[in-house]
Amino acid sequence: MSKNLYENIKLLAPDGELLCLVAESRANWYIKRALAARIDEKTVKLNFEPKARERRPDWYYSITENKCVVCGAESDLEKHHVVPRCFRIHLPSHLKDRKSFDVLLLCHHCHSSYEVYANQLKNELAREARLEYFERTAEGLLKKRALKQMRSCLNDSKYGRILPSETVARMKQTIHAAIGKESFDVPDIQILENEIEFRMVEVYRKIANHSTEYDKFIIRWRRHFLDHAKPKYLHPSWSKDIEKV
Repeated sequence: MSKNLYENIKLLAPDGELLCLVAESRANWYIKRALAARIDEKTVKLNFEPKARERRPDWYYSITENKCVVCGAESDLEKHHVVPRCFRIHLPSHLKDRKSFDVLLLCHHCHSSYEVYANQLKNELAREARLEYFERTAEGLLKKRALKQMRSCLNDSKYGRILPSETVARMKQTIHAAIGKESFDVPDIQILENEIEFRMVEVYRKIANHSTEYDKFIIRWRRHFLDHAKPKYLHPSWSKDIEKV
């Protein structure tokens, strides 16, 4: 990630109350429309009274450092969605709008390490929802990655030459098993990709809606992240507010 995820620009109400922290682009959006004035480099004040002043958990008002919340690394950072996006999109609209609390920074290594545990929870949730085929859907994700690489090979012969021959052979075997024919081209792969995507979305939807206790679903993911990623550099207010959905 080349730029900071958190720019920590303070957005104030006309009376000086801190409303939230926003990105520089959002602050400039208000300023260009004469809806706000810049007070200093890191502070912008609105020129109008906002419709509502909802008090959010303390984390929303805390300066967040641009480093991995697990190990403290400041490079090779990625966004991690504590509640996976594949589930979040199927939640009620008022919960979709509050996703920023569950977006944290992890370095690539810590992100990859935690995803192993996250996939275990996905399978656990699938079993609870009586979706015995989630493991096959997870295999579908691996197939989809192979399909994407194979499509690149077909579109760009140079890319195909870069990959080890055994890797290309393995990908072809995976695609052959899925498509059921020896020869295939880019359209065949795209059709299979779309079928896999459709099946996976349906599984995620059923898991997200298995229980209507959405608050517990979100909190479960947050606790799972704390227990398995064991973040050492997470802002204290985040852990304190995980029960607030």
